Amino acid sequence: LELLKERATVRRLTCPYVFLNTKGTRIRTNNLWRAFKRARGKAGLTDVRFHDLRHTFATRLVQHGVDLYTVQKLGRWKTLSMVTRYAHHHPESLRPGIAMLDQARARSTKTAQLPAAATEAVR
Repeated sequence: LELLKERATVRRLTCPYVFLNTKGTRIRTNNLWRAFKRARGKAGLTDVRFHDLRHTFATRLVQHGVDLYTVQKLGRWKTLSMVTRYAHHHPESLRPGIAMLDQARARSTKTAQLPAAATEAVR
């Protein structure tokens, strides 16, 4: 809402539509489809469907650390299992999880090397 308020000079807040044409009315479906096909062609992505944008939306959010519950609400999926069908990680986005595990292992190794009395104090 705050973002839309900031953009109020471009878009009237009294209008129920988020995306408007130059006349300030809703974008007709055929015009949106035509614009999508044109952009897809310019990008050289002939095999991309409009629905693929939904997958990209969810995946990018998850890869940037947004929790699944938030992604579910933003994408209006009814269940978390549906979110997991849409959101995909690439291997590099999983690296921080492994780094956390490595840090936890390093701490537990140091604790295991302490004398018995010091170990009890840590617990």
